[in-house]
Amino acid sequence: MLAKVFEIDVTKCQHCKGEMSIVAAIIKPSEVARYLKHLGIEHEPPARAPPRYQQEPFEFGSTDALYECMSIIDD
Repeated sequence: MLAKVFEIDVTKCQHCKGEMSIVAAIIKPSEVARYLKHLGIEHEPPARAPPRYQQEPFEFGSTDALYECMSIIDD
C-alpha cells in the first residue's frame, strides 16, 4: 500500500538501496507510544473533532399511544 500511495519501496533502504527485512512488529498500543515518544514523534492521537451536526432534542409523545398499541397487539 505504501508503494502505491507514496511510491515508497519499504523493502529497499532509502540510502544504499540495499534489501531490508522485517525485524519486529509492534502492535501493543502502549509499546507503540513508548517507541514514538523515544523517537521524539507525537505519540498521542489528535483530539477528536466536534460533531458536524447537533442533534435536536427528542421528546417522546404521551404514553397513551404506547399503551393503545400494546392493547392492539394483545388482542
